[in-house]
Formats: sequence, structure tokens, C-alpha cells
Amino acid sequence: MAVYDIANVNVSLISQNEIFILDANILSYLYAGYPLNKRDYVKVSKYSNFISDLLSNGNDISTSAAYVQEVLNYIEKTEYSQYKRNHPNDGLTKKQFRNDSTLRGYVAAKTDNVYRAICQSCHNVYDVSITKQITDGFVNGFRNHAYDPIDYIVANDLAANNRVNIITDDKDYRLDKRLRVYTCLLYTSDAADEL
Repeated sequence: MAVYDIANVNVSLISQNEIFILDANILSYLYAGYPLNKRDYVKVSKYSNFISDLLSNGNDISTSAAYVQEVLNYIEKTEYSQYKRNHPNDGLTKKQFRNDSTLRGYVAAKTDNVYRAICQSCHNVYDVSITKQITDGFVNGFRNHAYDPIDYIVANDLAANNRVNIITDDKDYRLDKRLRVYTCLLYTSDAADEL
């Protein structure tokens, strides 16, 4: 379909019936609560304003359960990385980190808060199915797309269910002709932060 720079979109011209899906990187920017560099802060502000304008226009802002899972996994990985950085002499493995009740409790509280915030802010959190047929499509078409497995699964689900508007900072979606990609093209080298 098309790629739109959110800075140039007149939201008032978008039908209120259009559903917009927030990708994992947008959810992470808005809800995970980790420090942002100056570049990301500017982009997050632009995404936040665009989403606010869509809500004011009456549009449905939703996401995928798979994207939420990516954010929750990102939180755990980030918390473990921060723990290792703050305790460089501690040989705690990721599995041990998960089994430490105090540390697990902290991560559980953060994931619970982020999950609740996402669910309260999004109109729907759509389920997706992972089937052998979809996995076959991912593997067999690997040379023809730039997706990681989760993004491939969700993109196919979005297209199959006519939810074609996605707000993302992930360049991989720009190649998918089935979707309308809304992104912030603030810099010529715009690259998505990997989750």
C-alpha cells in the first residue's frame, strides 16, 4: 500500500472507521519506561502526538497480543541487563535471575504495570495464531521479506483481517505492500530500535 510520514498526515482526513495497530517498538517507546536518547525522545513525542490526534479523530487504536509479548520480553531482558551492569561481579545467569523471588517480583510488578497500561490504552489487543502453515510461509518466503518471525506472523494476521494501518518505527514493514505504514521519518537514516 503506502508509507506515510506521520508529520505530513492530516488526521482529520482519515475515516473514523480506520483501525490503527501499534507495533511493539511504539508500545515500548510509550509504555516500557526506559530512558530515551534525544533522538528517540523527539520521535516518541511525534508518535504520541499522532496517536493522540487519531484518538481525538475517533479512530480505534489497538495492538496485537504478539507485540505485547515482545514488549514484556524486552522488559525482562532489559531488567536483567541492567542488573548485570549494576552488579558486574555477580555471576547470576538469566535463569537464576528469573528464579530469584525478589528480582522476579520487581520484574513482575513492572510487566504487570506496563501490560495494564497497554490494555487500558488500546481498544483491542488482538490474538494471533502461529500455525505450521504460517511458519512454512515465513521460511519459504524468507528471501522475499525482511521480517523477523513475530512481525511476519502479525503482518499476515493484519492483512488477512483487513487491519492494514500500522504505526511503527520498524523499517521492515515499509516493504510490505499489503499495509499502510505510518512512521516517523525524522532522520534520513531512520532505523528502528530492535526489541
